[in-house]
Amino acid sequence: MDYFNAKTNFLYLSILLLVAISYLENNYLLLKFSFMWILYIIFVGNGHRLQLNSQILETLLRRLVNIIIIVSPIFIFNIRIYFERFSIKYLLVAFILGFLNNLIVKKINPTISNRIILETQIALTTFTTKQVKMTFVRLLSLLFFPIGEEIFFRATVLASQINFFAISVFISSIIFPLAHFSFNWTTGFKFKDVLLQIELSVISSVLICSSQSIYPSLLIHYIFNYYSFKKNYFILFYLKRCAS
Repeated sequence: MDYFNAKTNFLYLSILLLVAISYLENNYLLLKFSFMWILYIIFVGNGHRLQLNSQILETLLRRLVNIIIIVSPIFIFNIRIYFERFSIKYLLVAFILGFLNNLIVKKINPTISNRIILETQIALTTFTTKQVKMTFVRLLSLLFFPIGEEIFFRATVLASQINFFAISVFISSIIFPLAHFSFNWTTGFKFKDVLLQIELSVISSVLICSSQSIYPSLLIHYIFNYYSFKKNYFILFYLKRCAS
């Protein structure tokens, strides 16, 4: 993590924003979340400094640290209530919104399916056993990280008891994209990806607040990740066929 560049400056500003809102609202819970956000920036942002002989083990350790931090609020904040409630109605709403969003993504980026095929072909031409393992790690991340991200970036922010719901949505919509494009290892993000992440933050926050359940926002998060999951699944499937 470079300590002074355009990306990290946004991270510092986000810390100042959280602390300022905590002070103005006299909100101790939000201040605790600000501290956790600082820990996230320090440990996840400096993950690239971990250098091991095994790239697989190195990646697993980095992602393990990430998942521990984003899941830890469940032991600190009163967010278990979001796991106790279940609403079929809001799950259906989440499914419809996610499906519509993916149609829009495909409309905006009509070559996305072709890119998946192209990246699969590239992976096949440079086949290694390590590639199979790395792709499997990425698939595991796509399965487990949305749970942690919904806990950290949505449920915890809402549980911080901010006076205005719009401010909670604003905070979630700021820090969630920052967590994805403000670090050295996040190199593939474009401006439209940031907009999509802001969209996901807004929709997920509204779904959690309306349903008082984390499951609708989790469902829409998985649907948002559909193309990433599809790409890595295809690569793993064809790589395994090559290995057999």
